[in-house]
Amino acid sequence: MKDQKKPELTIGMPVHNGESHISKSLECLARQTYGNFKVIVFENQSTDNTLEIIKVFCEKDKRFSVIPSKSFLSALDNFKRAFKHISKDTDFFALRAHDDYSSDSYMEILCETLIEHPNKDLSVSSVKFVNSHGNKDALINASILEDRLWTTFKRPFSRIQFPASWIYGVYRSNSIDKIFETLEYYPNAWAGDRLVVLNYLFDRKLIFAPKAIFRCTLGSDSYSLYSEKSLSSKIKARIRYFQFVWSCRSRLDINSFYAYSAFFALCFKTSARDTNHTFETILKSYFRTKK
Repeated sequence: MKDQKKPELTIGMPVHNGESHISKSLECLARQTYGNFKVIVFENQSTDNTLEIIKVFCEKDKRFSVIPSKSFLSALDNFKRAFKHISKDTDFFALRAHDDYSSDSYMEILCETLIEHPNKDLSVSSVKFVNSHGNKDALINASILEDRLWTTFKRPFSRIQFPASWIYGVYRSNSIDKIFETLEYYPNAWAGDRLVVLNYLFDRKLIFAPKAIFRCTLGSDSYSLYSEKSLSSKIKARIRYFQFVWSCRSRLDINSFYAYSAFFALCFKTSARDTNHTFETILKSYFRTKK
């Protein structure tokens, strides 16, 4: 039942050829316990039965609607289309991949967390990676959640570790510019999600709600689908990612050469791990092109 007293939450689901999972994912959203939400599916010229499945579901549950794309969009462009639309005329918004799921109280916990912490703009959850062998908890470096370590940067951590699935948290709508600022600077489908989350971290606008559970389905082979293919594009992506993270030093209290050096090293390692374009993978690409 819709609770008008609660801030409105709009959930967007970008999808292309998702008939194998989308019914289960829509049903998961329909069970959410939060009292004031709607779901918009951004269908992207699917060639299977995805659109038909969505239309049947929307007829059954009026909280759900679908916006088909007029032409085929890249994964990133459909992602951005969803973000732009769902952030309008609502209090909170969230994305959901068509093959991911969550606990029934997921949206309620994350929305309530933002209500209780008006100084935060993104609430995120615990994440479980799911495959045919069972569940595995995503690794999180707990120290990155401590605001004081960002405001007085010395060398509080050597790694910024969190699941990319935090992109599917709940956002305060007036923070949408932060997302498009990031994706304009780094217009890459692979690792762009992590950079969006990093931007919230650097501004100390992210809050962790561990009781909410997000289940990320493994096996989509996202890296091979969405990462850069050519040697030059991999190098450019790595450099661009590093530059964005390095530019965030102005938001931190870095007042010594040692702190600058530590942050430079942190940015260097973060850009390598998040893009998966390490020196080793770049060299492998180089030698493959020479064969």
